[in-house]
Amino acid sequence: MMYVRSLYLSISELTQNLKTGSLEKLYEPPKVQFSFETYGWMVLLIILILLLMYLIWRFIQKDRYRRIAIRNLEHLAKDNENSALGILILLKNLAMDVYGRESIAALNGEDWFSFLDARASSVDFSSMADSLNALVYKNIPLENEQRSSLFMYAKKWIRNHERKL
Repeated sequence: MMYVRSLYLSISELTQNLKTGSLEKLYEPPKVQFSFETYGWMVLLIILILLLMYLIWRFIQKDRYRRIAIRNLEHLAKDNENSALGILILLKNLAMDVYGRESIAALNGEDWFSFLDARASSVDFSSMADSLNALVYKNIPLENEQRSSLFMYAKKWIRNHERKL
């Protein structure tokens, strides 16, 4: 009962002070300083750094096979004697790596050149099909103009072919 009476008195005193406007200033605790020195922020920072490193590595590795293939293609272009046949072998190996051996290994002749044309824009291997077939099956070498066209189409195909999903 004593507690209720003291509570009533303090409430009555409070209402009296409100009416007269003589309230004391409220006590405010000091402001909490914000810092990144806690363990949670350190863990989050480490996770973000690792995620960023993974994304950068993934971006670099995504088209690594294209860079290697273009390097090999440029190396083949220096060898005039066997360059055209080497370029065709390079394209076949690259296509088998990207699209799978089962679907690519059986392609040859017109089907192979149509496949190459369908997978990249601005290449036209089908227009060279007769001379390329003669190269592969009859060992008739390409002329310089045809060899440079083959090199150009192969480079475009390596850079622009769509990747298998």
